[in-house]
Amino acid sequence: MTPNRPNILFITTDQQNPNALGLLDSRFRTPHLDRLAGEGVVFTRSYSCCPLCTPARATWVTGQYPFTHGAWSVGTNLDKDCLSLPRLLGEAGYRTAIIGKSHLEAGGQEGNTEGAPLRCDTDHFRRWAGPWYGFEHAEINIGHVDEPHSASMHYRAWLEGQGVEIDRHFRQPGEAGIGPCAWSLPEEYHPCKWVADRSIEYLHRHRSQHADRPFYLNMNFPEPHRPFKVPQPWFDRFQELDVGRPKRRWNEWEDKPTAYRAFIEGTVHQLGWHAQVPMASMADPGRFVKPELADRFADEEAGRIRVYAAMVALMDHHIGRVLAALDELGIADNTLVLFTSDHGDYLGEHFIWSKGPCHYDGCLRVPMIARWPGASPSGQRTDALVSNVDIAPTFLDAAGLSVHPQMQGVSQGGVFRNPATAARRGALIDHRAEEGLYVNSWITDRYRLSIHHTADRGNEFELYDLAEDPDEFVNLAADGRNPELVAELMADMLADRCRVERDWQPRPCFA
Repeated sequence: MTPNRPNILFITTDQQNPNALGLLDSRFRTPHLDRLAGEGVVFTRSYSCCPLCTPARATWVTGQYPFTHGAWSVGTNLDKDCLSLPRLLGEAGYRTAIIGKSHLEAGGQEGNTEGAPLRCDTDHFRRWAGPWYGFEHAEINIGHVDEPHSASMHYRAWLEGQGVEIDRHFRQPGEAGIGPCAWSLPEEYHPCKWVADRSIEYLHRHRSQHADRPFYLNMNFPEPHRPFKVPQPWFDRFQELDVGRPKRRWNEWEDKPTAYRAFIEGTVHQLGWHAQVPMASMADPGRFVKPELADRFADEEAGRIRVYAAMVALMDHHIGRVLAALDELGIADNTLVLFTSDHGDYLGEHFIWSKGPCHYDGCLRVPMIARWPGASPSGQRTDALVSNVDIAPTFLDAAGLSVHPQMQGVSQGGVFRNPATAARRGALIDHRAEEGLYVNSWITDRYRLSIHHTADRGNEFELYDLAEDPDEFVNLAADGRNPELVAELMADMLADRCRVERDWQPRPCFA
C-alpha cells in the first residue's frame, strides 16, 4: 500500500554526468547511491528541461518550463511570487526546507540575497533562515569549490564560526582558477559536509519536535560542478584511476550547427547572439580540436576526470550519512527519496566540457534514483522518459494532492510504482542559451531532434538515431536530409508545446 503522506527527501547535485554512478560506470565509486538504487528504481532516461543551473532549479520549484517561469538563464531571477511546490506542500501541512545551493537569483546582481554584498553579510544570515520561495526554512549558499563567491550566505557564517580563514582557501575576485588539483580547504569544512550536517540536524529536529507532520527537505549539493578541486585525501585516492579518453571524433563538427562549432572554437562572443554577458564558458577555445594538441592536453583532461570522480565520491559519502540518519531516526520507511542533478557535464565528449546548448546526452540527461518504500519496487531500472519538469507534479501526487493546473509536467507516480509503464512519449528541452540563440530539443524513445534558431541564420537542425548512433556522431538532418522524419518530430514537439502553453485566466463570458 502506498504510504500515507510520505516524507519527501529531494537530494540534488550540480552538473553530474548521467553515468557518474558506480552502478553505471566503473570509474566512479558511489556505494551509497548504488545502495539507494538497489532499494529503488533507476531512471536511465531522465532529462533536464534546460541544461543550466538557474532554469533547472526554478523548474524544480515551479513545475514549469523556463518559457513560463521566466528564469531562462544563469543571471536571471525567479519571481518571488512564482508558483511554488514547497508553498503548496506547506499549505497541505508539510514542513518545508531547502539546505545547500539555491541559485534561484542572479548572483551577480547587487541587492539580491544571493548577490554581493548581502551574501557576505554573515550577521544577516545568522538571523535569517527563510522563508525562501515558499520554503519555510532556508540555509543556503551559491557557488562551487573555491570560487570567490562560494563562501557565501549561511555556509560563510558557518565557516566563520569554525574559525576558517576564508581568504586562504577561497579565491579572491579577479583571481583565475587553475587546473585539476587538491583543494587546500580541509575536508571537515567542505560544503558537502556542511550540507549533510545541516540536513541531518534538520531531520533530528523534525523527528523530536514535529513527528506528527511530514517534511519536504530539498538538500542541494554544489558538486561535482567545476572547478576541478577536491580536498585530501580524496584527491590522492583517484590519481591512479584509468579514465580512458572521452568519446569524440576528429572533424565531427563539420555537419553540426553553428553553435557547436563556435563553442569548441571559442568564437561565441563574435556572433552577436548575446545582449548582455555571453554564456561561453563551457568550452576550452580551440585547445582540443587540433590533432597536434591532442596528446599535449590528454594528461590534463585525464586529471579533470580523476578529480571529478573524486568529487562525486566525496559527495556520495555525505549522501550516505544522510541516508543513515533516516535509518537511525526510524523514518526511512515512510520517506520518499529522490536523487537527481540539475544538468549533466559533457566531460570532454565531443570536445566540450561543462554545459551549453549543444544538447549532447552528457549534458541533457541526468542521473535519477527513486526509493519509495511500500510503493516502488526494489532494484529496478526503467527507460521511461522523465523530465525534471515532472518532479513537482510527482511530489504533489505522492503527497495525495492534486497537481496544480499551472504546472506543465506530468506526474511520474505511476512509473515510480510500476517501472514498466510510461508517463510521457517525449521530453521537451527549452533552452534560450543567449538572447539571440534559442535551442529546442525533442527526445523520444529513439530520436533526438534539435532546432537551433537565430535571427541571422534561421533554423539549423540536428537529428540523431539514438538506437543506431547512441554517441550522437552522425547528424541525420545535415544538408536537409530526412525531411519527413524531421517534420514528424517537429509536429510532435509542437503538439507537446501546445499542450503545456495553455491560457490560465478563466473565461467568464463571451465578450
